[in-house]
Amino acid sequence: ERYGPTYHTEHRVRIENLSTRYSWQDLKDIFREVGVTVTFAAAHDKRSNEGVVEFVSREDMKRAIAKVDGKELNGRRVKVYE
Repeated sequence: ERYGPTYHTEHRVRIENLSTRYSWQDLKDIFREVGVTVTFAAAHDKRSNEGVVEFVSREDMKRAIAKVDGKELNGRRVKVYE
């Protein structure tokens, strides 16, 4: 499958101000575009306009934060943090 197996890690970020049009698949795609390995993604599960993404390593997590934090996604500027 395109998205591979899902598993949880301790290398996790939270994304705030996420458009409700974004799904977990969209989140995985966005973070993969910046060259990191995503192990898990969820969108709007616990709170609307919020997502969670987990990575294979701390280095991938830090790179993802640096590349996606403040980026505009579907007209909304997102905040990404540990």
